[in-house]
Amino acid sequence: MLDLGIENCALVAQRIEQHPSKVEVASSILAEGAKPILGGKMQTYEYLISKLEEEAAMQRIPIISREEAIFLGETVQKNQPKNVLDIGAGIGYASLFLAAAMPEDGHLFAAESNFHAIQILMQTVRSAELDHIVEVISGDILETLPVMDIKFDLVFLDANPEENSTYLKMLEKKLHPGSIILASRAQSESHVMKDYLNEVRKSEKYDSNPHHFLDDSIEVSIVK
Repeated sequence: MLDLGIENCALVAQRIEQHPSKVEVASSILAEGAKPILGGKMQTYEYLISKLEEEAAMQRIPIISREEAIFLGETVQKNQPKNVLDIGAGIGYASLFLAAAMPEDGHLFAAESNFHAIQILMQTVRSAELDHIVEVISGDILETLPVMDIKFDLVFLDANPEENSTYLKMLEKKLHPGSIILASRAQSESHVMKDYLNEVRKSEKYDSNPHHFLDDSIEVSIVK
């Protein structure tokens, strides 16, 4: 659960809002020779990505690593899911990678309960000009999820790892064979994710394995 101060969040949102749009920075990034992320499509978001990383470090806002975020985007790019759910979207760092790699007719539901983080999340979406793909879901996802009449192709769990087992139970009827569930902090929080990891790894319902990074891992589970 994010614990963000009002002043910190207001400052981050203001700084993100002040940056140029993705269209305006595209030519300057190309001129600087920046390495493309997920091919040329992510190149136009490099400025915003870097800005979010800087602000997260400065204000001590937790986000996944760049390496993990690229993996999310590549997974989306490869599988082209139409309906994606990001539980624990925070300030929108992971959501940016997810949404930018989705097809134009895709829909990303970015769920976050912290009011101040939601303000930054919404500004991130606007700055990336991804409003047509991203829908911000505010409030407790445990209350919202039951009334969402949607089959998800991909779900990213990045909220409270202790609640992952609960999320999984609530998601079961909203998934289909081939749906992908990605759970962050599978290594660093494995002690509190024990029940969840046992369920996805030992159940016949899923094909599940960890994808390791430098400092952590993401559990990748595919519905059979």
